[in-house]
This record gives sequence, C-alpha cells and structure tokens, in this order.
Amino acid sequence: MLKKAMEVALPEGGCSDLQECLAPTDVIDSDSDLVRSTAQGIVEGCDGPVERSRRIFYFVRDEIKYNFAPLLRSREDWKASKTIERGDGFCQQKAVLFAALARAAGIPAQIAFQHLKDYKLLGTRYEPYMPGGVLPFHGLTVLHLQGRWLWEDATLDAELCNRRGYRLVEFSPDEDALLPSTDLKGAPHFEFLGSFGPYPDLPVEVSDAFIDPEGWEKWQALVKRTRLTM
Repeated sequence: MLKKAMEVALPEGGCSDLQECLAPTDVIDSDSDLVRSTAQGIVEGCDGPVERSRRIFYFVRDEIKYNFAPLLRSREDWKASKTIERGDGFCQQKAVLFAALARAAGIPAQIAFQHLKDYKLLGTRYEPYMPGGVLPFHGLTVLHLQGRWLWEDATLDAELCNRRGYRLVEFSPDEDALLPSTDLKGAPHFEFLGSFGPYPDLPVEVSDAFIDPEGWEKWQALVKRTRLTM
C-alpha cells in the first residue's frame, strides 16, 4: 500500500519567511472558523508562545486520537478543520492540524517528514504492506520558538501509549521532541532512516502518493480485524 510513497522525491526543505509560516493554505486552514475557535479555546490564558505551543501539543497528542488506518480519498482529508471534526488522524493529519492551530495562535509552523523503521511491525502479517517495518513520510510539526525551529511529534496519544507500553513523547521548548527509540521495557521501537523538510505546506507530492482509497480500505479491514496500531 505504501510502497509507492517510498519513491516520492521531495525538494530540499526549509523556509526562512516567518510570515509564510503563519499564513493559511488549502489544508493548513488556520483561517477557518473551527480552527480559530479551537485554537482560542486551547490557548486562553496563556502567557506566551511557549505555553501556547505546549497547550496545542497536548491537545493534538491526546484529544485527537491516533488512527493507523485513515481512508484517504482526496487531499481534503488532510484539512485541519476536518481532522478536528473527525477527532482522529494519522501522523500527517495530526501534523497538519498542529501547524494550523499553531498558526492560528500566532506561532510560525511548518510540516516535516521522517522515514521510520517500526520494530513492532517486523515479522508480522503487516510487513507486506510496509516492507522492513518502514513507515514512509511519517509527519510531524516544526515550530519556531525562542528564535529557532524545533521538531515536535504529537502523533501517539497517551491512552494508546499507556495501553501498549510505549514511551510518551513530551513537549519540549528547548529541543526536538521525537518518537523514542525504545518502549517502556527497553525493547527497540523506532529508528530514524531519513528526514525531509520542513515545508511551509503539505507537499502535493506526499498527499498524491498516499491517496489510494482501495488500498486504505483493505488496510482498514486488516487493522480492524487485528487491532494493529503503530
């Protein structure tokens, strides 16, 4: 299902224009009423951008449940406002939402990606869908805080991590907050194979590569039957 995603070629990332990283896009719809009102509710009473970012991080991490098998029919399915309406999303959808809420709260934000090896998938029936346990273009958000860009990964919610014995990613205003290399028992979990970005918008090349309704329907059926998750 995701084999073709590994073949996507992206340009070198990076954006120094902070105003561009505050503007809405087709999927980072930070100007929508729903995104703006949600952001206002999350950051109400916060003193500055660090606390606003912290609040948004935990909202996206825990209130938007992780969905390992979304049905992606069109680029519209990545829209931040739609993710709020659904209440769940996979990594890229959650990263787009994080960026949209951050921009609505006045914090410059971008999207970045990693190729990840998930050791939990090795030797399972799911490997034909993700050979070698590799998850292509895992999405996360990059925030401009205290004069620098920080990579923040709000993908896996606390309920999921606690249930499966995973280490939680915690927000940090001083360093990147990334998926952990081991689980709570010290067993291998994630390995970073490459990084891409950041980008001021979700690249069309990525969304196009992931739009495969028939493939996602088969994946959904497998995930539902076996209760698989990342």
